[in-house]
Amino acid sequence: MRTRLAMGALAVLSAIALLSTACVASGAPPAVGNPGDSSELLWLKAVRGQQAGIYDSAGRQVLLRGANFNHLGDYFSTDPSLPTVATLDETDWADAAAQGMNVVRLVTTWSAWEPVRDQIDLNYLARVRAAVAAANAHGIYVVIDMHQDAWSKFVFTPPDEVCPAGTSHQIGWDGAPSWATMTDGYPTCTPGGRENSPAVRAAWENFYKNAGGVRDELAQLWGFIASQFAEDAGVAGFDLLNEPGYGFDQSITLVGLAQFYSAAISQIRAAELEVNSAGGSALGHVVFFEPTVNGPFVATEFSADPNLVFAPHNYGESIIGGGIPGFLELITGALQTLTRAYGTTSWIGEYGTFNNDQAAGTAYMSRFNRLDDRNPG
Repeated sequence: MRTRLAMGALAVLSAIALLSTACVASGAPPAVGNPGDSSELLWLKAVRGQQAGIYDSAGRQVLLRGANFNHLGDYFSTDPSLPTVATLDETDWADAAAQGMNVVRLVTTWSAWEPVRDQIDLNYLARVRAAVAAANAHGIYVVIDMHQDAWSKFVFTPPDEVCPAGTSHQIGWDGAPSWATMTDGYPTCTPGGRENSPAVRAAWENFYKNAGGVRDELAQLWGFIASQFAEDAGVAGFDLLNEPGYGFDQSITLVGLAQFYSAAISQIRAAELEVNSAGGSALGHVVFFEPTVNGPFVATEFSADPNLVFAPHNYGESIIGGGIPGFLELITGALQTLTRAYGTTSWIGEYGTFNNDQAAGTAYMSRFNRLDDRNPG
C-alpha cells in the first residue's frame, strides 16, 4: 500500500510542479487596531492573494496551532460495550491551553449529525456546542471538521466471510450514515489499504455522482451547521471533508469533489446571509478544504470565495513515502506550490509519525517543525 501511495503521490507532485500561480483577486487583511485587554476570542477571516493568511478582527495575523480532538467521532465497533473514544473533561481543555494550543480541530461525523435522512440529531448538536464552549473558555478556537475514514463505519467485511486470495477483511471506520452508503454490491474485502476496498470506492463514486442526492445532503448539512454557529467568533471555521476518498474514475472524483465544495460553500454563505437578514451579525467563517486522500486535488479555480484556506495533511515519510530520503521536504514544497496556486494560505490539519523509535520520531518532528516554521500559515 505504501509503495502505491508513494508512486501516486509522486505523480501528483509532478502535476503540482506544472502549476503557475492562479489568478485570484488579492484581498487585504483588516486594518490593524487595538485589540484591547479583553481575553475574548476575536473573529477570524482568511485573506487570499499577496497577503494570504488568517487574520483576526484587530488585523493581526493568526497562526493556528493545536491538535485534533476526536471524542465526538462516531466510530466502528465490534463490541458495543466498549467505548471507541475517551470522554474529555475540564482538565483536558486546561491541559491543551497550558501546552500553548490556540485551536482544536474538532472531529464530528455525518452519521452522528444525521443518522436518519433529513433529521438532525439535536443532542449531537448540543454536544458540539458544549465542546466549542469548553474550548473557547480556555482561549482556544475550534475548527469544526466533517470527519471520515474509508467512507463509513457501515462498510466492513463480516467476520465469518472468507476473502479471496490477495485481499483481506475491511474493518469499518467512520463517516457517512447508512442511508448515504451505496456500495452497489461491490465486495468489501480490500486488495490493499482501507481506501482500496471496492465497496468503499463505490460509495465514493456514488457520492461524487450525487446518486440519490447524497452529495447535496452533506452540503445542506453544512448550511445547517453554519446557521447554528454563524455568530460564534470562537469557531475559527469549517473543514468541509476530511481526506476525501476516490471512486473508480478520477475525473468523476475531482469534478464531483469540486461541485461538493462549491455547494457546501454556497450553503454556508446562504445560511450566514439569512442570519444577517434576521438582524444577526454573522461575519462569515473561514472554510477549509482538502485534496483527496491519495493526492489529486480540485481545480485551482473551483471557488472565488475570498474566505478560504487550503488545509492538506502532511504525512510525508510517515504514511506515504517512507524510505524515500527527502520525501518530507519534497511534499512540503509541493503543498506550498499548490497553496500559492489556490491563492490562499495553508493550514496543515494533520501530520505526524508512527515510529516507535523515540529518537527517530523526535528527529522526524524536528525536521517537520523546521519546515513548518519556514512556511507559516
